[in-house]
Amino acid sequence: MFEEIAIEIKEESREVIAQWMPGSGAEDFVVSANIEAKKPLNAAAAPSQLLNATAACCPAVVEEACCPPVVEEACCAPGA
Repeated sequence: MFEEIAIEIKEESREVIAQWMPGSGAEDFVVSANIEAKKPLNAAAAPSQLLNATAACCPAVVEEACCPPVVEEACCAPGA
């Protein structure tokens, strides 16, 4: 979850997008924008973020992952 979300459409992007496929009207459906948001300090991490944060280190987590990264031997704390 995010808060204070701001989307600023770049109007000048219409000209660039129109050149992608001239005559297609793509510029009426695609736009470039700056997007800014803040994640609250008390927001919980998504389960996938937790997996990615520990998968490179802990063999127990790596075994459960679909496509585990290379695991370095002694990177987890004893008993982890």
